[in-house]
Amino acid sequence: MEKNVKVHCLTNPVTMQSVANVLLAAGGSAVMAQDEQEVEEITAICQATLLNTGVPDERKIRSCILAGKCANRLGHPVVLDPVGAGASKFRRKKIGQLLQSVVPSIIRCNQEEASALLRAEDEKEFLVLGTERQKIEGTAESCQQDGDAVFSGIQSGGVESSLELELEKARRLAVRLAKKYRCTVCMTGEQDVISDGERVKVISGGDGRICRITGSGCMLSALCALKCGDGTDSFEAAAEAAETWRHCAERAGETVDEKEEGIGSFQIRLLDALSLKMEMERGRRMEVQSRMKQNKKRYISPEQLRLYAVTDRKWLAEGETLETVVETLVRSGVTCVQLREKHASDEEIISEGKKLNEICRKHHVPLIVNDRPDLAKKIGAAGVHVGLSDMGIEKARELLGEDFIIGGSAHNVKEALQAQKAGADYIGCGAVFGSQTKSDVTTLAKEELCAICEAVEIPVVAIGGITAENIKELTGTGIDGVAVVSGLFAAKDKPEMVRRFLKAFEMKKVLTIAGSDCSGGAGIQADLKTMAANGVYGMSAVMALTAQNTTGVQGIMEVTPEFAGQQIDSIFTDIRPDAVKIGMLSSGEIIHVVAEKLKEYQAEHIVLDPVMVSTSGHRLIQKDAEQSLKKELFPLAELITPNIPEAEVLSGRKIKNAQDMESAAEKIVEEYGCAVLLKGGHRINDANDFLCTGEKKVWICGERVENPNTHGTGCTLSSAIASNLAKGVGMEEAVQKAKEYLTEALKEQLDLGAGSGPMDHTLGKIIFE
Repeated sequence: MEKNVKVHCLTNPVTMQSVANVLLAAGGSAVMAQDEQEVEEITAICQATLLNTGVPDERKIRSCILAGKCANRLGHPVVLDPVGAGASKFRRKKIGQLLQSVVPSIIRCNQEEASALLRAEDEKEFLVLGTERQKIEGTAESCQQDGDAVFSGIQSGGVESSLELELEKARRLAVRLAKKYRCTVCMTGEQDVISDGERVKVISGGDGRICRITGSGCMLSALCALKCGDGTDSFEAAAEAAETWRHCAERAGETVDEKEEGIGSFQIRLLDALSLKMEMERGRRMEVQSRMKQNKKRYISPEQLRLYAVTDRKWLAEGETLETVVETLVRSGVTCVQLREKHASDEEIISEGKKLNEICRKHHVPLIVNDRPDLAKKIGAAGVHVGLSDMGIEKARELLGEDFIIGGSAHNVKEALQAQKAGADYIGCGAVFGSQTKSDVTTLAKEELCAICEAVEIPVVAIGGITAENIKELTGTGIDGVAVVSGLFAAKDKPEMVRRFLKAFEMKKVLTIAGSDCSGGAGIQADLKTMAANGVYGMSAVMALTAQNTTGVQGIMEVTPEFAGQQIDSIFTDIRPDAVKIGMLSSGEIIHVVAEKLKEYQAEHIVLDPVMVSTSGHRLIQKDAEQSLKKELFPLAELITPNIPEAEVLSGRKIKNAQDMESAAEKIVEEYGCAVLLKGGHRINDANDFLCTGEKKVWICGERVENPNTHGTGCTLSSAIASNLAKGVGMEEAVQKAKEYLTEALKEQLDLGAGSGPMDHTLGKIIFE
C-alpha cells in the first residue's frame, strides 16, 4: 500500500475493535461514523466504505444507504458484509433495501448468506432443508440480543458457520450471486470462493481456529475494503485479502503452543502475522519503485493502451465532474486517460490536468495531454498525443525530452511509418466508425487498419465511434487498444461499460468435447493445437481414450457418463468457454450427459462435427447414439460440419454433385434448425464447401492441396471455426478463415507415420535451437 488508506467502517459494536485493529495492522486506518448527519461527510474523506449489517436497526440501515450512495457517486469502492442475511424477516427486508440503493464492489459473505441473497430456498440446487431453516430462524427469534454476539459460536446452522455445500455448488452459488448484483463475491467457507461472474478463484489453507474468533468474517471484509481502497481491481482485491487472511492464520497457528496458549493468543499472533506480512510487502514495493526511478525511461506497453479514455466534459451528466468520472473509470479498469478539452483555456487545462494526474498516478494509469507538450510538462503528465495538423513528433520530443511518452496519429500506412520513424511511442488510427466529436473525419477502412498494424512495430490504438457493440468488428485487425470518448463518458453505468469494453480484449476460450488420439493427429490433440495456432485458449473434456496411429485404431476406452459430466462442470464453473467444439461421442449415454450440461450452462457458439460415417461409408457410432446426436445435440449447435456420407444419412438423399449438396444442406437446416457446412472434399467438390444458415447460402471455395496426409482435417476445420466464432467473427468469415488455416497446414507437407499422417498445425513455425 503506497499510502495510508482510510476505510469508513459502518460495522457493529461486537467487532468494532477487531476491525480497527486489522486495518491498523495492515497499514490502513479505520474511520467510524454512523450518525446520518455525518456519514456522507466521512465517506467523502475515505478511500473505501465497509457496510456491515451485524446489528441492524432502522437508523443503521438508513446510515448505510446514505454512506453507500455517497461512495457510489464518488466512485469509491463499497464492501457489503450482509451478516445473517437469511436469519430473520427483518434482516432480509433491510438488506434487500440496502442492495436496491447501493451498488457494492464486493459482497463478503458465507454460503448461507449468499443463498439468502439469491433466495436460494426457492431453487432446488441450493435448497436449504426446511428443518435447518426453521432451526436458524427459531434461534434468531428466540434471542434477546442483536448482532454478531447472537450468532458467534453457533457451529451448526449459524451465521459465521454456513451450511456445508460441495465446492462445485459453492462455485455456482458465488458466480450467480456475482452476476445478480454485478459485483465481486468473496464467499467464505471450508474453502473461500471468489467470483466476479466471469472469473472464479478457490482459496484453501489457513487454520481452523480462525473460525473461533468472533467476527473473523467481518475482519476479512475490512481487509477487502482496504485492498479496494488502494485502487486494486475488486476481484483481485478480494482474492488477495482472502489469501492474506488464510496465510496469516497459518503463520499464527504455527507459533501458538496449543498446550499453553488459547484462542486469545491465536488472535494476537494473527494480527502480528498480518502486520509483518504487510510490512514486507511495503518494503518490496518501495524497492521496486526505487529501481524504476533509477532506470527512468519512457515506455508505454500495449496493455496500458488497451482501453484509452479521451475526456470530453460535454458528455458529463448533471452532478458529475471530470475528476469523479475519471476516478470511476480508472478504478473500473481504464488503462490510459487523455485530457482533451479543446474549448478550455490553458489555465483551466493545467488546473484540471493536475487533478486528473493525481488520480491517474494513484491508480498507475498514464495521463496523456492532447496536442500541447508545453502543458503536459507543466501538469507533470506521462506524455502528449500529437495530431497530424499539430506540432510534429520530433519537435515535441525536443521540448519534452526522452522521459515523456509521445503518441502520433495516422490514417494510412505511410503516415504510420513516418510517425514511427519520428520517434512516436504509439499510434492512434481512425476514425474507424466515424466520430461523434468531429464532423469532418474520413472513415478508416478495416483493411487499411490491418495494414497499419502489420507495418509498424509500436502499439496501435483505434479511435472513432467505437462502442461496446461494434468493437467486435475490429477483431483480427491487430490493434492493441481502443480510444473511446462518448462510449465511456456518456455511459450511465460506467463500471459496467468498462467491463464490456475490456471483455473484448480478453483471450477467448474454447472447449473441445471429444476423444483422445494418442498419435496427436486428430481428436482433442489436434483441436488444442488448432486453437493455440488460432490465438485462443483451448480446454478439453475427454470423452474416450484411443490407442491409434496413422495406420488405424487399435483400441478404445470410453469414460463413464458421470466423469464426462464432471469434466464439463469443472470447466464451466471456473474458465467459462466462449465457444465449444464437439467431436466424436460414441454412446447415447455420453451424448445425453453432454447435451444436458451444455443446456445447464447455456453454452454459446457450439460447433458440432458429427462423426457418424467414415469417408468410405462405414458407420462409426451405434444407431441409438446417432438418434441421440440428432435429437439432443443438433438443436443446441450453431453449426454442424458433416462430410458427404454423413450428409446423406442426415438428409436421406444421395449426393452426386454440387446441386445435390445444396439441396441436402437445405434439408438438414430445415430438419434440425442449425447452420450446416457441408464439406465437399469427399468425392464431389474437392476443396469447396457449401455453407447454409437458412437465411444465407454460400459456397466457401478453397484451394486443392495434393497431400496424402489428411489425418484430422475434420477436427482441425471445426476447431478453427469454433476459435473464430469465439473471437466474435461472423459465421461466413469464421468458416473462410478456418479453411484458409487448414489449407496452409496441408501445404506444409508434414510427412509422419506409415499411414495417412497428421498435418503441421504450427504452419512451419516450430523454432529449432
